Amino acid sequence: MTTVSTIPPYMPVLPLGQDDDDTTVDEHPGGVRIDEYTDRLPGGDKKLPERTKYRVVIPGYASIPRFDDLDDARLWLSVYYDVGGFQEERTGKFGVPAKVAAAGKDTLAAYLLTQDRMNASELATFFDVERDTIYSYCSRVRKRGRDAQKAAEE
Repeated sequence: MTTVSTIPPYMPVLPLGQDDDDTTVDEHPGGVRIDEYTDRLPGGDKKLPERTKYRVVIPGYASIPRFDDLDDARLWLSVYYDVGGFQEERTGKFGVPAKVAAAGKDTLAAYLLTQDRMNASELATFFDVERDTIYSYCSRVRKRGRDAQKAAEE
């Protein structure tokens, strides 16, 4: 079995250990995974609520994306596989990786939907489409992402 990596060779390799309270919820080819973890505020203030969050761990990926929602983490990873990998580093807080922007409206919409600052209604207004169209875009990206993952496994 040949493994096809979607991780560009120029990315620095980072240690990928899990914290004690991390749980892997999804595993993918090439050591890619989605971990669930508890977000604790610095200083260990027990009065403030802990939050469950998700992080996408990709060997060699310089920044580890974090999400409040598992579906957002999975959609982000679908976009990643759909475009053959990308790097968010140096795109700024509101930037979009060039490979994502160049991939088409559906990929861009799916990526933006995973960002904290966007929701489907805002995206529908931005793209001048119905909200259901945004969900259709995301479905197409998820399918292409699954297809790319299957190809990587073969």
